[in-house]
Amino acid sequence: MGFDEMNIYIRLKEKPALFFGRKSLLSLRDTLTGMLLGIQYSVDPSGLPEEEHLPLLKGFIDWYHQTYVQDTNGYACWWNHILYTCGNDDSMAFDRFWERFEEYLVTVKHFLPDPAKIFDGQYDFRCFEKKSLDYRLQSGDILIRDLRPEDIGIIVQAETEQGWHPSAAQYESRIRDQNEGKCIPLIAQYRENVAGYVNLYKHVSTGPFGGMGLPEIVDLGVFEKFRRKGIGSLLMYVVESIAATYADRVSLAVGMHSGYGSAQRMYIKRGYIPDGSGVWYKGKQLEQYVPCMNDDDLVIFMSKHLNRFETPPSFDSCEKG
Repeated sequence: MGFDEMNIYIRLKEKPALFFGRKSLLSLRDTLTGMLLGIQYSVDPSGLPEEEHLPLLKGFIDWYHQTYVQDTNGYACWWNHILYTCGNDDSMAFDRFWERFEEYLVTVKHFLPDPAKIFDGQYDFRCFEKKSLDYRLQSGDILIRDLRPEDIGIIVQAETEQGWHPSAAQYESRIRDQNEGKCIPLIAQYRENVAGYVNLYKHVSTGPFGGMGLPEIVDLGVFEKFRRKGIGSLLMYVVESIAATYADRVSLAVGMHSGYGSAQRMYIKRGYIPDGSGVWYKGKQLEQYVPCMNDDDLVIFMSKHLNRFETPPSFDSCEKG
């Protein structure tokens, strides 16, 4: 497979502390072989050429050392570190490798794994590379992809039919911000029908989080006829995974009236915490006892600390959105 085992052996022997005997070396050899086979199986659907599989593993090793080992003297071996933290259980260590590899794919290579495969216990990522394709993740009947200009008319019509007052200009501005690199607007499709949307702005410029370098989730919506199918939860999983590549925390604002009740519940369940600045109206913080209108402009700001790799939603156990 093009992997030079003798080179590994030489590197290990250069640092005797890394070499724990024949069993350790054989375990490392067998595990790396299995990892390469797994990588080949998992990334082929994304179009990654076979000759890039080994560099992908090497990139992971470097990332793992920097992220988890942090050994400035260079004496620690990434595999021994995984094995040690798993109680020298080879099977558990192999599973731990896949957990870390998934994290590497999401945070560094900008791949997103398929939640359905993870829940089945199959490490088949079926990844989509965000830089080359406009779709981000597919799970069953739900597809998450980038907003396209032709979606705008469909969204406006759907929102009008359910009694909302949409503006095509709002979605056109999302497209402009996307082209300028400011925003990542996402669309959820359910059985090829546009069913919902969410947007991620890379930097907050206003509100209590303005100027702090945090990304902001803006305008999550699922059309009424597509609700309770897990679409909102999957949109949030994808947008939070993308946000985690920019910062370790993400912010959002949510309306205060009952129309936002399900969103408020979902955000709390997902770990969002109010920032403590109280309610805001039309972009300004309200002082105590100041009268206001309980409309869409009355909001509270929240934030959440992000895991570098978060388990996708289980549609059997979470409240579907």
